[in-house]
Amino acid sequence: MTYLTTVDQIPPNDWQKQSRQVIAAGGPGAWTQVRHLLRLRLGKTGLTPDEYYSYALWQRPLSRANLAQFLPRLRRDAYIARLTLPGGRPDAPEIEDKLKTEALLRAANVPVIETRAATGIDETPP
Repeated sequence: MTYLTTVDQIPPNDWQKQSRQVIAAGGPGAWTQVRHLLRLRLGKTGLTPDEYYSYALWQRPLSRANLAQFLPRLRRDAYIARLTLPGGRPDAPEIEDKLKTEALLRAANVPVIETRAATGIDETPP
């Protein structure tokens, strides 16, 4: 199973279940969560309910300064869409291998973090 196909198989979040878990953990009630979600979604940040629950944004204290530093999925996706390699996306077998992907990105002069250690590899790094 490859990374990209694994990500596609992640089930969607169950917001009702997460809302009940927040209440059980001593968080805000259901209507307060709805108000928070609407304010965050319709405000400058454009946060999604998934981000609200995944990053525990319901917890106090969440200052305006902290919220301003949060990069929501909508802005992340727009940034990632601009990061295209010359010639388009490489074939899936190359992009699924971390070391081959790193070599491919370096060849295209895209800054990448150097892989210093890995486990479960049966070939030496380039």
